[in-house]
Amino acid sequence: MRFLATGFFISSHGLFATAKHVLKDVIDENGKPTAGLSAIHLVSENRYFVRPIIQFQTNSISDVAIGFLAEMRHNQTNQILNNEVLRISKSIAEPGDFVATFAYPDTTVSQDSVAIYIHSWTSEVCGEVEEYYPGGRDSCMMPGPCYRTSMEIKGGSSGGPALNRDGRVIGVNSTGIDGTDISFISVIGDIFRFTLSNVTVPWKAPG
Repeated sequence: MRFLATGFFISSHGLFATAKHVLKDVIDENGKPTAGLSAIHLVSENRYFVRPIIQFQTNSISDVAIGFLAEMRHNQTNQILNNEVLRISKSIAEPGDFVATFAYPDTTVSQDSVAIYIHSWTSEVCGEVEEYYPGGRDSCMMPGPCYRTSMEIKGGSSGGPALNRDGRVIGVNSTGIDGTDISFISVIGDIFRFTLSNVTVPWKAPG
């Protein structure tokens, strides 16, 4: 096993967002995983679910990806369990606006004959939006709308949420320059261009 990136839930039934560039070696042209990919869904400090990843959706103009996880059920009642979600803002941030992220850089995976061990350290970093690039930063990695920020985004933080002062997601961590406070985040609004097919979620009629 190896650690790829951080991600965060955007629906209560396992839809999540992350950075597209971390997937380049593990999905095919249809968004299907080419390896046994799973998410470690953290519930509390020492409690988690391992949830297989069913599919991803990306596009050519953004370093944002969305994915869908297998459902999780109560081990006694078999009831489908929901996950907590982060709220999304479609508003464009301005230079000087507060921004913060929560991610899992420097995560390592090891194993022996008994078990697999995942060692992760949380990173909570804040800064400011410094510049908005509506036409993208470059034509390769970040051709879609993005921000330059003063947060230090470490390796492994890619895919984590970038939050405004109200706690709403404005972007997805894309890249940083090690040892500096120069970083770039992709605008979260690009996910509304995506369509997931062949995915079924539980639904209950109101009332």
